[in-house]
Amino acid sequence: MKKILILSLLISCSQFFMSCENWFDVNPKSQVKNDILFENENGYKTALFGIYTTMATPALYGQELTMSLLDVLAQYYTINDNYHNFYNASIYNYEASTVKSKFDAIWKTMYKTIMNCNNLLENMEGRQELFSGHNYELIRGETLGLRAYLHFDLLRMFAPSFTVGANAAAIPYVDRVTRTPFPQLTNMAVTEKILQDCEEALSLLEVSDPFGPAADNTEPEDEFLRNREERMNYYAVKALMARVYLWAGQTPKAGNIANELIAHPLLGTNRILFRLYSDKITTMSDDYFTVNSENNLQLSLSQNQRKEFYETEITLRKQLKYESSDNRIPSWLILNPNTIESDANTGRYFVSKYNQNGPMNQGIPLLRMTEIQYICAECQSEPAKGLDYLNTVRHEYGIPAAFDLTKENCVFEEELFKEYRKSFLAEGQLFFFLKRKDYTDIPGALNIENPRKIFCFPLPDDEKEFGNLITK
Repeated sequence: MKKILILSLLISCSQFFMSCENWFDVNPKSQVKNDILFENENGYKTALFGIYTTMATPALYGQELTMSLLDVLAQYYTINDNYHNFYNASIYNYEASTVKSKFDAIWKTMYKTIMNCNNLLENMEGRQELFSGHNYELIRGETLGLRAYLHFDLLRMFAPSFTVGANAAAIPYVDRVTRTPFPQLTNMAVTEKILQDCEEALSLLEVSDPFGPAADNTEPEDEFLRNREERMNYYAVKALMARVYLWAGQTPKAGNIANELIAHPLLGTNRILFRLYSDKITTMSDDYFTVNSENNLQLSLSQNQRKEFYETEITLRKQLKYESSDNRIPSWLILNPNTIESDANTGRYFVSKYNQNGPMNQGIPLLRMTEIQYICAECQSEPAKGLDYLNTVRHEYGIPAAFDLTKENCVFEEELFKEYRKSFLAEGQLFFFLKRKDYTDIPGALNIENPRKIFCFPLPDDEKEFGNLITK
């Protein structure tokens, strides 16, 4: 098996081949020596929060992997100006410097964050005496879950889909701090390691997580144990496993986990299971979704795009104004007041999920029960049964009637796509849906010669030069 040199693991070192194991990034701009940071429990907590802070930065889930790059690739936005920062991304010109730099930053920041996960895990071994209560199990379980989560998104971005093949060359799975290059594993091998980390995380979180089986429905006195949805918790790991199994085509396992989560009395239809907190999220959002943004930054939806989201070509449902009550429209989109709503050419909408008054202010959703409902829908043996789960979500969003496959001439796969597009605006998940489903015709995209190629991000040039990788 050929090797890939993970150069990102060496970024935080002052010299190229200096060992990294003596340092830990506690936030994107600072480093602390391990022997100082890990001398007590608070140091481990600081290190853990440093991982979350890095994940919420613009290079990762603060922008590129949620509201901007991935959604541009999914053709959410109107980008007609070739001077726009995301123009080349919107036409899948991956050789453009503006696009390559984004892919490079994602790759390096993801593996740097994974390195910090590994550093934390290795410095915990044999030091249970430093921790109070079940905090050892909690921190270790969280960190393993985060390592799995980060690797899975790297897999979904930089490796071919399982449609191409379970044995296709994928990415390295970096599970320790070392200067030794890691092998480039197959899709299936990476998936197995992700699931192994998830299983170990579950075993640890099962006994320690206040938002899990060990919960006693009381507010923990320790602030560290509160707000568990803002961290990788027991149910988030479960949801991640359902997502992974579905990606790998193992629908029975995905469906079983989804059913288990749906049946839980504390987990509502639209509940967020895992979100990243960022006090800068509204500022990040304003960079792209305000009327007064610079023209080279502005991302918007046309009036026609909005109609495509929330209206249908089926005459019956148009007559009934079937989706007019969908509360995702006023909650997640805002019309530019300087345009006329009825004008399909000039009416422009901006995403309002993350503005100061939005439903997800300061919260970046990474795993939601809405997706679990969709997973369960997709795993049903009969499309009509699957539609019941879609209707559950629709009802939750204010749509009272239920779709009926036999009476309304609708197709389950089409309805599933519509729901993903509506529910995950500015969350980055639609691109992965299109890739997993092997779409050859991406709605809104023009002249795609090789759809599978655009779904697999190219690895950084440094990796190509030094890593001896298997090219895709």
